[in-house]
Amino acid sequence: MSVDDQTAGRKIERIQVGRHRIRVQTAGDGPPLLLLMGIGGNLEMWEPVRRLLPDRRLIAFDVPGTGGSSTSLTPLSMPAIAKIAVAVLRHLQIERADVLGVSWGGVLAQVMAIRHPTAVRRLVLASTSCGLGSVPGKPSALRILATPRRYYSRSYLHKVAPTLYGGRIRREPDIFRQQAGARLTRPPSLLGYYSQVYAIVTTSTVPFARCIKSPTLIVTGTDDPMVPSVNSRVLQRVIPNATLHLVEGGGHLFLFDSAETVVPMIADFLDGE
Repeated sequence: MSVDDQTAGRKIERIQVGRHRIRVQTAGDGPPLLLLMGIGGNLEMWEPVRRLLPDRRLIAFDVPGTGGSSTSLTPLSMPAIAKIAVAVLRHLQIERADVLGVSWGGVLAQVMAIRHPTAVRRLVLASTSCGLGSVPGKPSALRILATPRRYYSRSYLHKVAPTLYGGRIRREPDIFRQQAGARLTRPPSLLGYYSQVYAIVTTSTVPFARCIKSPTLIVTGTDDPMVPSVNSRVLQRVIPNATLHLVEGGGHLFLFDSAETVVPMIADFLDGE
């Protein structure tokens, strides 16, 4: 284990999980909340959400091939990555946590709740789907999503962000500039990015979603070019004890560009017994 940053109650360390070297950040005190980022993303991208949850112990980690974690030479399945997520919690001596997954991370969160039910207390699924078999987004958005180029080129990222993310980022492109920096700071490796693509296209949670026992909040934007809101309606039907909240006019990144209005609602849900 190595620690490379410890400031203002935050700690970043690299831990060994099997053959993987995983970069983990913990911040704050209180009930634990595990944060699972979207495809290609890194733990720095959670900052808009972190600052609005001061009364929780927030845990985030870089999936192999992203951020500061090592890249696996072979593709990892979603269940294998869910095992890594549980191992991160165990390393921190956390037996049970709330879990918030966004986009790709929302599919991972579902797999965690299905395969490791005792590790998940409450579940929040944002801008996500069931994985394989979901209703696809707009072709223009999916073409951009097919490569990690947006993580390597600032000019390209700003060019495609309105088409890819929709919502406020389409209407107010300047609000994306701060978020863009976190995306570009620690880009995924090519192998890591396509390993995540492999994981999601080989996973469907629908056949097993009825096994999810955790109270679940599903949040989706009505202007998401990448993951249409109909996918959240499907999840609401198949996950027992699930509540759906629509963010009117919200794009794929409503959790970050409208954090001030969405995160307090999520916090209220997580405070439930």
